[in-house]
Amino acid sequence: NNNTLSSITALPTGLGGKILQVTYNRQSTQFSTSSGSFTDSGIVTSAITPSSSSNKILIHFSGNFNMRDNAGNFFATLYRSIGGSDTELVGDRGLITSDGQASTAHVRPHSLVFLDSPNTTSAVTYKLYARIEIAGTIHIAYDSGTSHQFLAMEVSGW
Repeated sequence: NNNTLSSITALPTGLGGKILQVTYNRQSTQFSTSSGSFTDSGIVTSAITPSSSSNKILIHFSGNFNMRDNAGNFFATLYRSIGGSDTELVGDRGLITSDGQASTAHVRPHSLVFLDSPNTTSAVTYKLYARIEIAGTIHIAYDSGTSHQFLAMEVSGW
């Protein structure tokens, strides 16, 4: 209809998918486990407080995992914490799975992305939990020079 960009004064309202806030946390917290049950690694996001209970939180984690001692498979997953109560967000296999069977230690980078619907306007943190499937030990940020990072973004009405 021959409209030009200069005649546009506003974008349509009611569209979802806008990033409303972002939190970022870079840590070098060292964590090791030989447990077959998911264990809190101490690696967490900065708290994010959704402005509406209908908004979603997009989580991105990246970090290095060091597998040692014929560790077998390892799994890592996200837990959501609201008011100190931790809730597992996915099933037993987690969001990161890796085959660690090796007689020598090796470091592998891993990342995960998860879109959550916390249905709250209270402060939310996300925690990384990890476990071993068979035997051995998994380390996260085993060397003091390594780090991992969490990014949490509130996304409006998606």
